[in-house]
Amino acid sequence: MRLELSSELILTDFHYLIIGPSGTGKTLFLMLLIAKIAKELKQIDKENAHHHLYIIDPKGTSLYSLRHSFKEKGRNQFAMDPEKARQLLQNFYNIIEERAKLFDNDKFSFDADYQTLNLSPCYLIFDEFVDLMAKSDKKIKDEIGRLLVQCITMGRQLGCFTILTMIRPDTSYLPGLIRSTMMKIYLATQGKEVDEQGAIMIFNTFKRLPKPTHGTQFYGYAQGEGGVPKLFLTPKLSKQFNIRKFLSDCFNDTS
Repeated sequence: MRLELSSELILTDFHYLIIGPSGTGKTLFLMLLIAKIAKELKQIDKENAHHHLYIIDPKGTSLYSLRHSFKEKGRNQFAMDPEKARQLLQNFYNIIEERAKLFDNDKFSFDADYQTLNLSPCYLIFDEFVDLMAKSDKKIKDEIGRLLVQCITMGRQLGCFTILTMIRPDTSYLPGLIRSTMMKIYLATQGKEVDEQGAIMIFNTFKRLPKPTHGTQFYGYAQGEGGVPKLFLTPKLSKQFNIRKFLSDCFNDTS
């Protein structure tokens, strides 16, 4: 996956934590990422592309409706309720465990990764993470939290990447140590600018955030592991772009 946000900021395969109040474009940003991911998966493994993308949408709205573009309506790729989300996370973690076994081989160098074995990347997109956790009972909440931590800590080398969205930074459900291993993106717009408390929780700074030019409407900040936050303009999807048709073409075209 490759998405150029600016000349010096290019998103590639990584774990991402995307923060932003309602109305700052999180869903459209995710749609763009999903389109980029689907295009890549089709190029890598056309027959099985849809098996490498998993989506959890506790609202059961825009993202969840994308399942109609998947084979078998994404029966095993989508979740909206806590128990189904737990099952999907378990399936994703099972892939990680199976891949990990492949690296128990003395023929591989210590820096070998999923590309060494020509494995397709896999992606888990978890929209409004805190919302689903708030709906879950303690047992399922603990299990989802445990599985998610394992997916994030183990997944990168094995080509299994996690993308989370949250309205506000929340350490209750996602420990700071885990967040530090993800690239953090904070989306903002006029009237919903990044607040000082949120910026410090995510980037450990507020004063060092570069300011957008006057009149900029949708923008955001991105920070990698240990880097400084960089300003970018939020990319837009054309109104003519039909993501459902695009995904259907990626995942159902057998020509």
